[in-house]
Amino acid sequence: MNLLPLTNPATLGDACRRRRKILGLTLQDAAGAAGVNYRFASELERGKETCVLGKSLKYAQMLGLELYYASDEGAPPQAPVSVTNRSER
Repeated sequence: MNLLPLTNPATLGDACRRRRKILGLTLQDAAGAAGVNYRFASELERGKETCVLGKSLKYAQMLGLELYYASDEGAPPQAPVSVTNRSER
């Protein structure tokens, strides 16, 4: 399993785009399956800074991506977050 840090919206967008292509889904099909519109999915995959987090998570989860964060007691709130494919766990 590869854990990749999410350092900005572009990282999440790239992970979603790569996974969608691996699944053989068009952007339209993926958007419909996640219950978001085409424009939102396109902007998310392009790393738009202002995409709504809830919809972004819904889209990523539909693609089989799971988001995790690392935390230790007393860790600062900006602890690293990573993405992995469910199939790689």
